[in-house]
Amino acid sequence: MRVLRARGTLAAALSLWAVAVHGQGSAQIRLSLVRGAQEATIAVRFDSLAAATARLVQGWSYGVCLGEGIEVLEVGPGADLAAAGTAAVAIDRLPGGVAVKVTLADDPARGLPENGFSAWEDLVLRYRCVPGACMGGMAFFCREPIGSLAAPAEFSAGGASLWPERGGAFGACGPSGKVRVEPIFTYEGKVAVMLRADPDVPRCPLQGWSYGVCLNGDLRVGAMSAGADTIVAKGGGRPDWDVYTLSERGIARSVIIDIIGPTVVGTDRLVRGWEDFVFEIEGIPCGTVRICDEEVGDPPVDAVWTHEEEGLPMGAANLGARTLCWQRGDTNFDGKVNIADAVNLLACLFGAGGSPYCACAEAGCRPVFNANNDDRLNIADSIYVLQYIFLNGPPPAPLK
Repeated sequence: MRVLRARGTLAAALSLWAVAVHGQGSAQIRLSLVRGAQEATIAVRFDSLAAATARLVQGWSYGVCLGEGIEVLEVGPGADLAAAGTAAVAIDRLPGGVAVKVTLADDPARGLPENGFSAWEDLVLRYRCVPGACMGGMAFFCREPIGSLAAPAEFSAGGASLWPERGGAFGACGPSGKVRVEPIFTYEGKVAVMLRADPDVPRCPLQGWSYGVCLNGDLRVGAMSAGADTIVAKGGGRPDWDVYTLSERGIARSVIIDIIGPTVVGTDRLVRGWEDFVFEIEGIPCGTVRICDEEVGDPPVDAVWTHEEEGLPMGAANLGARTLCWQRGDTNFDGKVNIADAVNLLACLFGAGGSPYCACAEAGCRPVFNANNDDRLNIADSIYVLQYIFLNGPPPAPLK
């Protein structure tokens, strides 16, 4: 099975060599592709890294390459670049991509400080998805120079060429842009990983998928299992390959519906949400569950969809995260203790709720509902929360 990648190993190796041998060859700036402010737009963003200095940058250049299934309608400077008063901006639309070259100043004593970029919007592309296209649909920083560029991406500072850090691919169309992977807390001490497609997703047959579940903070994983939808994905039965492996950094997840047969899962079946994977959280959690790419497993598992034996990257913008940090009295798990928690607790106690929060009161997260820490659940817990909010009462005791 071949995997399409938006990064080149040779380019990465050369970049690492340049940093190791010539430390000044590394620009402490990260380039990212993110969703633009307007619908159907992609923005190129710059952010200074922690090691950035005050050295002045006189200009930069880079290429954005486009996969099949995505068509650029318009391209122009981003809000920050337009306001920068640059000496020259050259934006060339080429077959399969866009080349950008910016000159801020010819004088090494002028320019922008390397440590001065924060969510800098450099370029905005407006695009459309080719109807029915399943392949491609990705935008990514080019691995090789395109057009008249001398390098895939570089910054100029004091006459030196610096190589910036480049982020991953951006999924815009097809499965790569229209399906998200999100961890959802089920309020029963479990986390479910859900696959959700946009209503306008093209109908594409998926042979399988893989991704990592990165765990940060104090999170202890208990029992794991295939989700309710995946466990019957092969004609009512379990997929041929249905694997989840726990390691120190997280969980590596992979699925192949039918190794030698024709059974697939259409992306249209994901529109209402598809429960792929479930795992229990033991104890009192405080950390983050994050869907990740090439960070978990040995070798690290890719976040990809499999379509016609091709691996289509899921795209970083479509990989969700959820913070789980329980606190006593926060009965709707939004990270705050307020009147909504008192109302929710009353609804659960007296049968007016029926929300998923109520199930949690009888499961592993029962201590969250016991606001006054007396080991009983009753109206006194709701009163305790209201007194804390409005009458300067004592705060709910820590869970640990």
